[in-house]
Amino acid sequence: MVTCTAIVTDTTPLATRAKLQGRVDVAIAVAGAAGGLASGIVVALASYPILALLCGVLASVAAPAAIVAARKDSARAWSAWSGWSGRRAKRATHQRPGGCC
Repeated sequence: MVTCTAIVTDTTPLATRAKLQGRVDVAIAVAGAAGGLASGIVVALASYPILALLCGVLASVAAPAAIVAARKDSARAWSAWSGWSGRRAKRATHQRPGGCC
């Protein structure tokens, strides 16, 4: 949670930082409460091994999705920083004085 809050703090403008940080903190708290409630219900209705199986399935779907999303974001950030738009870059032609070579 601290890392997420730090990222939000670093990437948002000062004028909207507090409002957005509050929303992120509330969303994290609600997600934690919902996860605790859902896991309690699964254990009560089924069993702990079923909960473990469901968590494994969820993690095997969520982890690759997070990796793909992170790669797309880093690719966008790199292209914005470097000026590369995904098209083939034109090769610069360097000529020596006198037009030779």
